[in-house]
Amino acid sequence: MAAGVNQPPDDRAVARQALEEVCASGDMELAPACYAPDFADHVNGVDFHGLDGVRRSTGLYRALFDPLEIRVVDQVAERDRIANRWLPEGSIAVARSA
Repeated sequence: MAAGVNQPPDDRAVARQALEEVCASGDMELAPACYAPDFADHVNGVDFHGLDGVRRSTGLYRALFDPLEIRVVDQVAERDRIANRWLPEGSIAVARSA
């Protein structure tokens, strides 16, 4: 494998932490360490931007699964890109009557 092809392990760990801790648990205290200020996420035709976008985007997953766990099953890194293959785990959230 050529030098410089893979990201350093720390970047992979940050990508894993973003999914497993920020997205799954909603720990927004960690979000600035995991996401750039110009973060952009595109989910089903809806765009989310910045740290507020992280909060809103990840909130969608937590609204679907209660509780939500995310398990990263594979990571591929090349230059400045990391791709994660991940699985959401949890029970489908049921609407609760007030």
